[in-house]
Amino acid sequence: MESRKFVDVKIKRTIADQAEQMSQRTLALWAADCAERVLACFEAERPEDLRPRLAIEAARAWAGHAAATAHVAGHAAHSATYAAKAMAYAANDATASKARTEQERQWQLRRLLELEM
Repeated sequence: MESRKFVDVKIKRTIADQAEQMSQRTLALWAADCAERVLACFEAERPEDLRPRLAIEAARAWAGHAAATAHVAGHAAHSATYAAKAMAYAANDATASKARTEQERQWQLRRLLELEM
């Protein structure tokens, strides 16, 4: 596999700004959704490692807990960046990598806005 640098798209700032306005519950669900989209990539490389799957389940369980409060809302945006990177690195070449990053970031923003409704 060729070595290539992860290139994020301009929408990253828009996503981060939007995430700062969302509730903790919304951010936990969104972070879980972002991670789940690339879970198959991780599990293909490390099928015995259940930590990411368990973390996604824990985030969703936390979001359903009525008294839950997160300690740092900004961490949810990092999950989205990791998911975008995973999509980019799973691409066959630099052009596909950039396109997949753009598609992932567009989905992330749409999903974030849907969850807050």
